[in-house]
Amino acid sequence: ATCQEKFRSACAGWQQYMEAAARLHCPIPSLQGGSTAAATEDCRLMLQMQFEDFLTLLASGLGK
Repeated sequence: ATCQEKFRSACAGWQQYMEAAARLHCPIPSLQGGSTAAATEDCRLMLQMQFEDFLTLLASGLGK
């Protein structure tokens, strides 16, 4: 149960980081949703894929 809670906490933290990092492309809320939406989403997807790669490596090491 402790490991699961720590894992959930880490995932929530990563989600928060990913959203904040994606907003760095355009930190001005009034300009978001214009031409910056695609760049923000690209950044968010890139970070999501990196996190999924990390989870894959983590899961593959659990059987060792």
